[in-house]
Amino acid sequence: VYTIEGIRSAWRLLGNDGVLTLAFVAGARPWLGGKLYQMVREATGREPRVYARPSGNVVIVVEKQPIPNPPAAFHDFARWQPTTAHLVSPPASDDWPFLYLRDRTIPSDYVLVILSLLTISAVLIAALKPRGSDTEDLHFGAMGMGFLLLETKSIVDCSLYFGATWLVSLIVIAGVLLMVLLAHGVAARIRGFTAWLYLPLIGSILLVYAVPTDAILRLPFTGRLAWALLVVPIPIFFAGLVFSGTFKRTARPSAVFGANLVGAMVGGFAEYLSMASGRRSLVLVVIAAYLVSLLATTIAERRRTLGLAAARA
Repeated sequence: VYTIEGIRSAWRLLGNDGVLTLAFVAGARPWLGGKLYQMVREATGREPRVYARPSGNVVIVVEKQPIPNPPAAFHDFARWQPTTAHLVSPPASDDWPFLYLRDRTIPSDYVLVILSLLTISAVLIAALKPRGSDTEDLHFGAMGMGFLLLETKSIVDCSLYFGATWLVSLIVIAGVLLMVLLAHGVAARIRGFTAWLYLPLIGSILLVYAVPTDAILRLPFTGRLAWALLVVPIPIFFAGLVFSGTFKRTARPSAVFGANLVGAMVGGFAEYLSMASGRRSLVLVVIAAYLVSLLATTIAERRRTLGLAAARA
């Protein structure tokens, strides 16, 4: 709702004599009132009027047809003009929907908790990890990271199509489970494993990334439902083929599954990168995770081939 695109959608719904009013409690953060002012101005293309009270309540008004001699106050709401000092925060958008963040950064308390959990996990893993192939662990860890980041990103993306309700989680999780089930069914009928599966995996991620959000929003409900249920989770299908094809040939199933869970934890933390770089940039992190998985799989396969050759010799 509180993004430039959301305000622009509300502005388009107004008639020629319509009025857009946005009320908010900025509290002791005057920059938040300035941020909302910038967003309304960019979304409407008009210069809005801002009224504020000492407690921090802000009302922003903009008309389709500007009225002459607008009032200087409404009860205890006085006219307030944001200054340059108030216009310091980047506007919230569908790509960066963080209204309460002043800057594009990960808050320090978030960073502290994430680094603490990662440090504790790294120490425990180093102490308890069984001996085995590090490249295999890296592969399954990267797969877990890419999977969880894909799932959480899909939920955030689909909230734009249906609203942030239980319906979004239902649709996305149902689509993910459907693709995982389908992938395991197909993988059971495929002999061996080929690294070429990474090509449709990364290609499907880029396909979902390339389709603009506005194109999906223009679809009827059934079209948006089909997109979210069948197209958005397609990368999960190919990731499932890669996971199943490599998992069924490992000699350390419990260890690599643990690595997969650790990677999923890292993927959950990686979602917070969107606070600094935006939502769509997470696609690059997902692709990077799967490229690391591909590299680790290639190295492990080469070592396996050399080992077999040495054994035969």
